[in-house]
Amino acid sequence: MGLAILQIRIMPEGVDTNLDEVKKHVEHNIAFGLRALEIFVGIDEKRDQSEVEDSLAKIEHVSSVEVLDYRRAFG
Repeated sequence: MGLAILQIRIMPEGVDTNLDEVKKHVEHNIAFGLRALEIFVGIDEKRDQSEVEDSLAKIEHVSSVEVLDYRRAFG
C-alpha cells in the first residue's frame, strides 16, 4: 500500500475564533464570511480517514471537519 493525501477543511466555531491557535493544535496532533483552514495530510492509505477527521474535530474551537479530497500520492 502507498501514501494517501487528504485535503481537509476545518471550520472554526465563529468569526472571532483565533485560527492561529487552531492551527497550532492541528500541527500538534498531526461560508458566510467565516475563514477556514485547509490543510493537506499524508497518511498510510490503509488507515481510515475517519480517524484523522475525528482527531481534528476534537480540537477546541473547531466547529466541523470535512475531507474535501482523497487521492493516492505517487512519487
